Amino acid sequence: MNCIGIRGTLHRLDPWFFPSEEEYNELLKSESFDPSEVTLVPDMSDEEAESIMDEVHEICKVDCRDSQGNWAMMYMRLRFSAVLRI
Repeated sequence: MNCIGIRGTLHRLDPWFFPSEEEYNELLKSESFDPSEVTLVPDMSDEEAESIMDEVHEICKVDCRDSQGNWAMMYMRLRFSAVLRI
């Protein structure tokens, strides 16, 4: 199962959701803001991003590939119950 797809679907509950400019604009409007500007600003160059992805690929392949070379990712959920102190 694709974790990125899950995040996209549950984005309103996910602190790691990174909306597009259009999505963020709509989210702001839906909360009664009038956005004057929404712009995505990359934090790194394409070359830096590619280097990071290569490194992550190398690190993850040890745990995320089976003996035939197929990729799979384990998905773990944190569940909890809590009571609000008054």
